[in-house]
Amino acid sequence: MFFHTTNIMDVTDELKDYYVIFLAALVGMDVDEKVKVIQHLAKYMAPGAILMLRSALYPVVDPYVLQGLDILTIFHPVL
Repeated sequence: MFFHTTNIMDVTDELKDYYVIFLAALVGMDVDEKVKVIQHLAKYMAPGAILMLRSALYPVVDPYVLQGLDILTIFHPVL
């Protein structure tokens, strides 16, 4: 596992080297910015790669913003 801290909008073809990408939902200040980042990831991720979105403690990412990605599951933990 590697952790990279960078502006994700500057990362393109390097994303094809990873089969799972974790994204904290705190990315972006509003829904439009979140959608922009998610669409960027979908464009450059490896075919068949998995994008894991973490919404706990952050604003929830609604499934409708995940255009271009197949939703495999949504999990809401019970606290």
